[in-house]
Amino acid sequence: MQKIKSFSCYPIDVIITEQITKQSPVVGKQIDSLLHALKTNNKLDSVPPYLFSLLRPSIRPYMISWMKYDPATEIKKLKCPVLIFQGSCDIQVKVADAESLSAANKKAKLFIIEGMTHVLKDAEANCNDKNLKTYHDPGLPLNTQFTKEIVSFIQTN
Repeated sequence: MQKIKSFSCYPIDVIITEQITKQSPVVGKQIDSLLHALKTNNKLDSVPPYLFSLLRPSIRPYMISWMKYDPATEIKKLKCPVLIFQGSCDIQVKVADAESLSAANKKAKLFIIEGMTHVLKDAEANCNDKNLKTYHDPGLPLNTQFTKEIVSFIQTN
């Protein structure tokens, strides 16, 4: 497994392996092996039940196609306007990751939004109390700054 400093500038198989390894090194080795098999021969003989949601048969074609791309390489190619949002309370992707992705395309516009989570909703000021709730409560509104900035970006581009 490749050690990474910034998630957003690596293919998704590397990102998933790193994220899972942080929680469980044993499961991290398993997912690394499974993703490698999927990437190299496009099939898996079996998947442990606790990884089925990530690697169930219906999602495998998507995962195979997704693993082909390196975000930093792809964003460098873009000539169109690019907008990157990052929440300070995102528990999946860090601010440094968004900054690295932004650095790959100097024309990209980066917004780091205080208190916003990975699902574009607001957590509490300490990023803990309400963060997980934002994943499960569809009634929570999108962050207002996110909404304002994306509408402005669309209207001006």
